[in-house]
Amino acid sequence: MDRTEILIAIGLFFVFVILAFVLARFITKKLSQYADKTETTADDVIIDRIRLPIYISIILIGIRLAVIRVSELAAYLTVLDKTFYIVWMISGGFLAYELTSLAIHFFGERLEIPKTASHALRNFSRWIFLMLIVFGISKITGIDLGGIIPTLMLILGTLIFLSFAAWSMLGNVTAGFVIMIWRPFEIGHIVEIMPDGYTGEIINVNLMFTSIKTDIGARLSIPNAIILQKVVRNQMRDGKQIFEMRYPIEITNLKSMKQKLIKALEVTEGISKTPTSIIEIQDVDGENIILKLIGYIDVPSKRSEILSNFRENLIKQG
Repeated sequence: MDRTEILIAIGLFFVFVILAFVLARFITKKLSQYADKTETTADDVIIDRIRLPIYISIILIGIRLAVIRVSELAAYLTVLDKTFYIVWMISGGFLAYELTSLAIHFFGERLEIPKTASHALRNFSRWIFLMLIVFGISKITGIDLGGIIPTLMLILGTLIFLSFAAWSMLGNVTAGFVIMIWRPFEIGHIVEIMPDGYTGEIINVNLMFTSIKTDIGARLSIPNAIILQKVVRNQMRDGKQIFEMRYPIEITNLKSMKQKLIKALEVTEGISKTPTSIIEIQDVDGENIILKLIGYIDVPSKRSEILSNFRENLIKQG
């Protein structure tokens, strides 16, 4: 083996190591300057993921040129070329996964897809890209996966199915513990699930479901993970249920309408005297206003009956 060839090869290798460091820094710096002008995180992900592949690729090019200089090492050129392709296959696969994961997160927030579903989609895409990377590497290296692919697909399908089921159950159980520890509501409280509009009495909370009994007696069993993703308005205060009513009227009828509401509140049994009901102007539109009534019910389980009696008493005021 010629000593001159070895020295030249070593020199080329170190030159390309330095060149790789300089070019990787230069390219990522230019891309970062461009990314700073955008408001997305996709640019940052791309820059972060391609820095190492660029560095390794330039070093591999240097190694290839160095090996060419040494005639005894020419047989290793094929191995270097395959290594180059494998590096970019892995880097490209992980970059594609990161961008797909960002897209799932982006559209999940805007389409209000449950976080558990978004997480499951990201897990599914991870497995898909991993399979594509393995398949690509097998093609580069010449390894035949034809005999084991069906078995791998069966195992992967089973794992994906179990991961969906297990994640859904785990999400509900975790949410159940959160509800029981932080107690945003109690058994017997009247709550409203927003923006779905479900309103009813909490009758049971377990590790999987929160059960609500509506005004018409229907029982709703809502998964705990869904409860944590919604806005839950607790309509209870000191054991009494808050209710709100709105009345569009003309400004000239403001005084008389207030008097009618006060009288109806006084004569309706089941409406609490303490805390005192509140009557306020919510909105003004020219000659018309919207009057808002906030009151409290002593027996939440009789809410529908009490409010019906209140409306009848209000009508009787003329």
